[in-house]
Amino acid sequence: MNKSDLSPSELKQFPVFESLTASQIKYICDKVKAFHFQPNDVILQSNANVPGQFFLLEGSIKLDCVDSTVSNIKAGSPQAKGPIAQLRPSRYKVTAENQCKIIVVADKIMQELSKKEKKQFIVEEELGDTEQILFAVTKDIRQGKIELPSMPDIAFRIRELIDSKEATIDDIAKIVMTEPAITAKIIKVANSSVYFRGREITECKSAISVLGTTITSQYVTAFTTKELFKTNNKALLKYFDLLWKHSIRISSISFVIAKLTGRINTGEALLAGLLHDIGKIAIINKLASYPEIITDEKKINHILLKASHQISTMILESFNFPKAMITAAKEVENWQRDTDKPADLADVVNLAHIYTLFGSKKNSNVNINKIPVFKKIALGQMSPELTLQALKESNQLIQEIRSIYV
Repeated sequence: MNKSDLSPSELKQFPVFESLTASQIKYICDKVKAFHFQPNDVILQSNANVPGQFFLLEGSIKLDCVDSTVSNIKAGSPQAKGPIAQLRPSRYKVTAENQCKIIVVADKIMQELSKKEKKQFIVEEELGDTEQILFAVTKDIRQGKIELPSMPDIAFRIRELIDSKEATIDDIAKIVMTEPAITAKIIKVANSSVYFRGREITECKSAISVLGTTITSQYVTAFTTKELFKTNNKALLKYFDLLWKHSIRISSISFVIAKLTGRINTGEALLAGLLHDIGKIAIINKLASYPEIITDEKKINHILLKASHQISTMILESFNFPKAMITAAKEVENWQRDTDKPADLADVVNLAHIYTLFGSKKNSNVNINKIPVFKKIALGQMSPELTLQALKESNQLIQEIRSIYV
């Protein structure tokens, strides 16, 4: 196995590094080497507890999971934008399919970088409470130390399997059935009025056959996401509870908007609506380290509003979610967003928010006739008022989708 120097352009291929300063990039390149593997070389053994984060620069690799599923990742693909096989102990045996180039950024390197950043950003100590918290959260994300509960493994395994283009219904069912609660929810979805085909579905494989593998994957991710909205800190519980209720409401309305338009994937809309505020989870978790703020509701709400969209974008990028979903989080409540492209997930999630504003105290500053999204998602070319009325008349379907999360 040969080694070579790492260039800044190679390192900046990966989202986790692209926002670092030139000096930080140089620091990592000086400390890290690129490793060259030949076809069939083992890069990482299953159950290995090797520290550090592995990144695929060139070539393609095969991942053999301990549950016997197999997936493949090619350099430059969306799956290669983040660390590979990052769980420890590793659930995968990682093998080179052809000549591969891998970098391994050791944990101690990231810790050293953190110390170096502290010297570089001495002004951090002079920041106000709000800026300090947001600075700390963004730094954690860039260094791979994000304070979120881990996204359950089942969601990653199914996404990897589907991305490999070799997934079968049997393969997906095998993974889903390792989680009885998720299995029950997938069957419940298949029997909902949205997908019901005249006969009751009673087992997992049939439910996946009705939904399709991609939609199943989207629902599994949505259902397992609830684990992210949990905390052991009693003072923060109410914020997680409010955030979860808001997220499933926007998710359900986004699903219905996508269904009414007939042009946008309903599963993607459901997931985009659910995850658009994921940055607030990281911020709330970080608040536990600031006991002087944790009881100040006004300040907490100010902090949550200040940069949650930016942090949501960074988190979704670190989890390798599709670009359209990342854009939806970035553009939330940008009422004047107006692109020359067809309606997308960002438009759907924004319209869902507009719908929730009407009937609330927040709608006084919203003139729906001046919001561009209504021109792009005018259901049946209806006026903004009639579009909102169509959503109101779909309330039963919205409630049905919300009930799936229970």
